[in-house]
Amino acid sequence: NPKILRDPGPPDAPARTGPRSRLPDPGAPARVVPPFDSARKTRFLAPRTLQEAAMLELDHLAVSAADLAVGTARIEDLFGVRLAPGGKHPDMGTHNRLLSLGPGLYLEVIAIDAAAPPPDRPRWFDLDNFDGPPRLTTWIVRCDRLEAALADAPEGTGLPMQLQRGDFRWRMAVPELGQLPLGGLAPALIEWQGDAHPADRLPDAGVRLTRLVVSHPRIREVPHLDDPRVVLSEGPPSLRAAFSTPKGEVLL
Repeated sequence: NPKILRDPGPPDAPARTGPRSRLPDPGAPARVVPPFDSARKTRFLAPRTLQEAAMLELDHLAVSAADLAVGTARIEDLFGVRLAPGGKHPDMGTHNRLLSLGPGLYLEVIAIDAAAPPPDRPRWFDLDNFDGPPRLTTWIVRCDRLEAALADAPEGTGLPMQLQRGDFRWRMAVPELGQLPLGGLAPALIEWQGDAHPADRLPDAGVRLTRLVVSHPRIREVPHLDDPRVVLSEGPPSLRAAFSTPKGEVLL
């Protein structure tokens, strides 16, 4: 059996125990929320037409850190790989390092850039209020039409911002107060412009996402993603992911 590694947290943190330390068994469908439920009067009873709805795909995962070097070291140690250089985000006063998760998908470690001027607005991913050890905080979904995706997203997902770094151009919905809905567990929305995408330029380190589990009592507010790796679960708030890595399975 492959070795399973779990992020232990900082040395002085208590070990994580109980059901939240394990990902749900995929054979337990009772906890999985279907995209539409005729027994409950939710907005999913009237899905938008195919022409109106935005196409949604998992784009990347964000591990937040108080310090980029510390966050990078934590992920490199857990996964047994080296992260690739990322870049700076002047509009947000942040910087990152990147890791390929296979075609069209990547992981970023992101932190406030202490050398950058502070932005005139709250930073994305609620980084202004982040503390503690590096941890998985955000999942980011790409769409082909940002306004259409926002129409189906939980209220407060954000307002579109135009961003660019080199030849990467994208629009992203950024919450006015920094934190995404559902206490930060709703997905961030991104619309890439042009053909350039970070995942296409990252070296393949042999790491793959095998499962992402998003749990919240109001998870039905989150639009369904047609991705067998993504499980939306109605329950206590949590965001967990499993990866296959050169060191075996790793859980964040």
